Amino acid sequence: MSKSVVLTTDVTTPEQWVSSVHKPRFLKGRRVRVVEADNMPEETGIVYWIDEPEVNEHPYGIALYKEDFDPQSVRETEDHDLLVCVDCIMYIANGDLPEDRPDFEEECASRWPLASGWHINCGDEEKDEEFSWQDCDCCGSALGGSRHHAIAWKTVK
Repeated sequence: MSKSVVLTTDVTTPEQWVSSVHKPRFLKGRRVRVVEADNMPEETGIVYWIDEPEVNEHPYGIALYKEDFDPQSVRETEDHDLLVCVDCIMYIANGDLPEDRPDFEEECASRWPLASGWHINCGDEEKDEEFSWQDCDCCGSALGGSRHHAIAWKTVK
């Protein structure tokens, strides 16, 4: 199980080369899935990474410091690794809806309902599959194609 926290500040990616339009933003008051920053020396002050995998065992992602989250809000989460189609990863990453699938949002919501507390985030690119006949774990599409790693999670008591 991983954890989730409620942010007390707005958080963005620190990379200077990323334009402000494209920086992922996590707004104050939002609950986010986090990974413990046990790969960082204590003197850095980094406590968690926001749902970003480590790349080749090097730290990567958006760091959270003690002042960025409410320590009383730390909760355990239930996680599921998913392999999702291109339409789903574009929706998860950018909110883009496929024009040729009018019921797309309902297809995804029927499997991972937001009303039940489920969230889906992009996962680890190293777990992507170039081609697969496996049904999409998000929308259920049986079309063959690339599958991208994603994580479905919800807070548990």
